[in-house]
Amino acid sequence: MANQDDESKADDNKLPTAKWGAACSACATAKAKCIRSNPGPSAKCDSRTAQIEERLNGLVNLLQASGELNNNQSALGALSDVAAREHSAITHDTPSTNSTTSYMPHSSSWRIPETYNCYAIPACICRPEPGDAPRDAPPPPDSDDVLLELYRTQMLPVFPFVVIPPSVSASELRSNRPFLMSAIRMVTSFRSLRSMRAQMYRLMSHIADYVLIRSARSLELLQGVMIMISWHQYHCLMHGQMNNLIALAMSLVVDLGLNWAPGLREQARLMVARPDEPPGRTNEERRALLGVWFLTCNISVSFNRVESLKYTAYIQDCMNVLENSREYESDITLLYLVRVQRLTERIFELNSKDKAVEDIPGLPSAPMSAYIAAFQNEIETMRNTLPPNLQNDGAFLSYLNTAMLRLYEPHAVDLAFVNSLSQSLTAGPLGRGTPLDKLYQSSAALRNWFDSWLSVPASSYFRHPTTIMSQLVYAITMLGRWAQLATPRTVYEGGTPMPLGEGSSAYNADSQMGTNGLSESKSFQGYNQGDQKPRCGESVDQDFIAALAGLQSQLQSQPGLTINIPEILSELCSKCEQVNNIFQQTAPEEEKMDNNVWTFSALKVRITRVKLERWAELVAAAAEGHDRLSKVAHPQEWRGSYPQTSSANMGQPPNGMANNGFAQDQTQIQNFLDSTPWTSDLLDGIDPTVWFDGYLDWGTLVMNSMGQGPVGQQPQM
Repeated sequence: MANQDDESKADDNKLPTAKWGAACSACATAKAKCIRSNPGPSAKCDSRTAQIEERLNGLVNLLQASGELNNNQSALGALSDVAAREHSAITHDTPSTNSTTSYMPHSSSWRIPETYNCYAIPACICRPEPGDAPRDAPPPPDSDDVLLELYRTQMLPVFPFVVIPPSVSASELRSNRPFLMSAIRMVTSFRSLRSMRAQMYRLMSHIADYVLIRSARSLELLQGVMIMISWHQYHCLMHGQMNNLIALAMSLVVDLGLNWAPGLREQARLMVARPDEPPGRTNEERRALLGVWFLTCNISVSFNRVESLKYTAYIQDCMNVLENSREYESDITLLYLVRVQRLTERIFELNSKDKAVEDIPGLPSAPMSAYIAAFQNEIETMRNTLPPNLQNDGAFLSYLNTAMLRLYEPHAVDLAFVNSLSQSLTAGPLGRGTPLDKLYQSSAALRNWFDSWLSVPASSYFRHPTTIMSQLVYAITMLGRWAQLATPRTVYEGGTPMPLGEGSSAYNADSQMGTNGLSESKSFQGYNQGDQKPRCGESVDQDFIAALAGLQSQLQSQPGLTINIPEILSELCSKCEQVNNIFQQTAPEEEKMDNNVWTFSALKVRITRVKLERWAELVAAAAEGHDRLSKVAHPQEWRGSYPQTSSANMGQPPNGMANNGFAQDQTQIQNFLDSTPWTSDLLDGIDPTVWFDGYLDWGTLVMNSMGQGPVGQQPQM
């Protein structure tokens, strides 16, 4: 009886523990009890340091009573130091307990070490901006409540694979899934790109610690990694961690068992004494599996650098469950995104040169025209059955239009194709399926793609994920391929001028940075090297140029094939510069002149325009005679002095450049590349991810048309 009284008194002396959902963020993150001596609703939890000190005092009293205090004095001092450091770390790295709307860690949390992305070139957007304190970055620009709402209203509609229920507040998400909230906070911190990159460093550090060192596996980690990948263009795709994150996402899917139906596997039933039945699959897990497949498939098809998850019968089962349940309105968009990406993957496999030979000898196979007709019918059926909210959604339609463009993509420009096409135009058959008919289909697909994309307002570009931006890169590449084949010089003469440059610092970059960037681009030769044709160097293949000039003369009798390349590139450049202006207007004062992905995107469109005009001039010279050709084939290198814009005049165009046009773009690009000559070694195959990087030559990719240059020797540019 006495023992029961003592236990009752001990229970009365215990401090109350906060209920679930009411714990402070520090205790919730640490998965520890939130002990409070004051049960009031606004009271703080007791300091952990105070608890440790109380225990230490008891230990001191015990040692004093036993006479061992002197021998353990140093150990007690060390314990006290550990307690103080632990308390300091907790208070610095966790949000304030009396704030539920803002995550403002200690300033030391935002210091980026010099080793972060240290193997990238100094000028790349994945590196911190130079300055007096180049490794410091500001905290997130808005409160967690604001950023979570931004994610729900702007980001979720274009990437509906990680849904945060409307009933979950930012504080709840931060307490229960801190890594997921951190990933959302990072991708929505558009108003401060320096903060965004610093947050990315913290997320990568967390992944290195918890996943690689501690072997953590969870759905929360997978969802956070998916969000990090989805808007990775803000961190550069070449030097950043996109490929590593893609591989990690696929690994987490397998480790969590999300890629097969839940149930005990045969090995477990046989070798485990009492195996636990796995829980049923949730819709949240199904979305995660579909999201990883969508990301890996899109990046694999677009960049040809990673292998995609295989589209299995179980993935189709997950699609069927989500379609029947329709838990959220965004699930409809998710279903159509997966369907159109699956269709694009099948078209890509049809046209791929790397596909395995699966035909059985002796058995006939359907002609290519039969497959094209079937895919054409499938695309039109999907377009006609789109829900109302997607029928006029330019961002979503870019996926569907990309499928059509891949079905009718322009042929790579080489001598054999040019001669074959030229002969078919003079002596070939008429009707459907002819080379001329395919040209009309390609031009229609290109015009349709850019008509739809240019209707997307520039104010929405910031939210587009990497999967949408990859469609834009592919479309511009195909536009460049078409321009090489069928766009004569007369289209550029008097065409729509490029918009007047805003004098961004990207156009006046340090020459060493530009040189380093090009050196790196030349060293990165891994894209489609197996398909590379012999590279030219010293001379021009006059037969190829003459044949192409003759073909373009023939095509001028087909006005329906004309695509206004200058107008499209001008509008694209203008859109990118509008987005850049929006970023600069909303950024903190110290970040207004920083370069970003849109600064370089506008510049790379200008590079594309200049290179295509030089190509058209070269082909036109061939038509006018070999004497003119020999002069244009070896143009004078740009080594003269060009006006540089000082930082004080960033918002004003340089003197003598008030008129838009070809000369302005040459000058701006030369300021960017310094004295690097436009020679044939800039026509090597480059990974398309350079679109999202800083000081690399996007024009290289365009002129090679996805790594497939003309047969024989190409002209110097």
